[in-house]
Amino acid sequence: FQSDLKRLCDVSRSLGANSDAWKRVVAISDLFIESVKSMIRIEYGKLDEMSQSAKENGVRDGKREAQKLQAFDSFCWFDDFLPAKDKFVANCSIGFAHSYADRVSYVRKEALESLRQIQDSTCESASAASNLKIILQEMREISHLAPVLKDVKGLTNIETGTKTRLQEHIIVLGQAVMNDINDLKSAFDENFQQGIIIAMDRLEHGLSEASALHGLDDDYDAELESVKSRIKSVCDVLIQDIRVLLESKGKYRKKADYLHTIEMFGKYVHVAPLLPLLDTCKSWARDGVALEAKNIEDCVFRTAEWDQIDKLLAQFQEATIIDKFTSDEASSRLRPLMELRKKKEAQVGNLLDDLIREQNFHGIKEFLVPFSLSEDQIKQQKFKEWCGKINSSLKITVEKINRDLGRPVSEEMCQHIIKQLNTLEQAKNQLSTQLTKLPNMLRPEREMCNLKFKINRKFHAIVQAFHTFHQMMDFKAMGIRCRNAVLLSRSMNAYLAPGHNCIIAKLLVKYDDAKNSIPVIIDKFVQSAFQENTMVYEIFCSLESASVNVNPELPTLKKVYETCQRDLTKKINDAFSHCNDLISQSNCYYKPIDMMTALDRQLRRGLKDHLLMEELSFDCQRVIVEWKNEQRKI
Repeated sequence: FQSDLKRLCDVSRSLGANSDAWKRVVAISDLFIESVKSMIRIEYGKLDEMSQSAKENGVRDGKREAQKLQAFDSFCWFDDFLPAKDKFVANCSIGFAHSYADRVSYVRKEALESLRQIQDSTCESASAASNLKIILQEMREISHLAPVLKDVKGLTNIETGTKTRLQEHIIVLGQAVMNDINDLKSAFDENFQQGIIIAMDRLEHGLSEASALHGLDDDYDAELESVKSRIKSVCDVLIQDIRVLLESKGKYRKKADYLHTIEMFGKYVHVAPLLPLLDTCKSWARDGVALEAKNIEDCVFRTAEWDQIDKLLAQFQEATIIDKFTSDEASSRLRPLMELRKKKEAQVGNLLDDLIREQNFHGIKEFLVPFSLSEDQIKQQKFKEWCGKINSSLKITVEKINRDLGRPVSEEMCQHIIKQLNTLEQAKNQLSTQLTKLPNMLRPEREMCNLKFKINRKFHAIVQAFHTFHQMMDFKAMGIRCRNAVLLSRSMNAYLAPGHNCIIAKLLVKYDDAKNSIPVIIDKFVQSAFQENTMVYEIFCSLESASVNVNPELPTLKKVYETCQRDLTKKINDAFSHCNDLISQSNCYYKPIDMMTALDRQLRRGLKDHLLMEELSFDCQRVIVEWKNEQRKI
């Protein structure tokens, strides 16, 4: 268009110079130039309005405005077709550039001021951040004007410097906020109330600023979210610490301080959402009080440690200072606990009386020891009274054991002694330490040693008696001693010296050997032709006596006695048959008559009382008479 217009002007001037006839062409050319000039001036008016609006209200669409300015600036050549006094396009373009340059300068100053206000802790950062957000948006639009405003330096990265400084501030802000939250946690840990308030104020200001800066830029938002995330992590730990404290036992003054402090958190708009609600903290504190009350109640039911229980109750009384926050949970729990403790002490006193009376010392230690350790004089006196009753009861027990040890051994006697020994053993295990604290008290361990010695002495006396009766072949006495020794060994195994089982084993073998030797003695008696043998008679008398005795061990001897009766009766019948055979073979009556005479003498001495006479195949006296008559005939 520029070249066409130039050719048009050149042709019209050339023709107009030749003749007046061509003046008309010159007029048309001038009219066309005026028309173009008018069009440019119309566009100028629009751009002037646009530039003034940008100068006063800010650049709204930098790309569109840059295109329009570039389009207008592209007509600067039109000034070449105008007289010097009428040239205006280039000047207008420069004017537009100045207007935008003024706006750029203003925006830069506003950005610096907003940054200053944001960085100044004494200034309200919310409005400054809001203003800076608008400025940064405008700077992004202004950057599109760089091709037009070539004289304005740094226009392409106009927002970079501002963003860099802002990013540096956000990093510093993040560090400051983290320091504040850590200070807050430390103040909570140390229960430093003034420190908590100071840290809360600083943290509220920092989070308020962070909230105001949020949304300025995606990169800034990521950094701010990271800071908030770290703050939340610390706050989560702090919340857990607060919960642990409020739900724990004791520390009620510290809990009260915490709750009073948390009560003031409502005024902190930005910090409060990161910390527990007051109602939540009240619930934790109430749960802590209820749990401690339950633990004290369990302690009262579980133990009789009165000093410990009283100490717990005294500590629990402090819980009333947080009744304001727990709906009087502590006060409502304290009275029932005090009544329960008094009732339990009375029950324990009655129980101790019953246990001592019944000599049931198992577990008595856990009820008695707290009285011995108590600093309360009344409880100490009760302890001495109960120890006196225990001492009297144990003396009676020792007397009973000594009396029983003097009685004949029996199942009932052993069970009675074992029962008394178990009582004494319980007393030794449960009460030795307590009884030694008081003078003139029976020493269960010493009495146990004495009684063990007496039991072992009785055991060895029984064994020695067995050996004595064994020499005499007194089976009744042997059976009784053997049973007594076995009964003592089985019943009082824990109280006999090591090796008693070996002694019992040898004793039983010796007893069995003695019983097994009876058939041999009977054989010798028969083979001796029934000559004098008091041992056979004594053995049978002993066995007969044992067979009618009620002693539980002796029925076995009754069987031995019955077997020996049958054996001796059979052997006598066999001896008689042998005599008949001898007479038949030799017709000699001397030896058979002597044998029957000796047998008759033994029968008259009492041997017949131990034979099965109904099974005897002959009448001894009649046979003797018959054989003597036959002998005279020879």
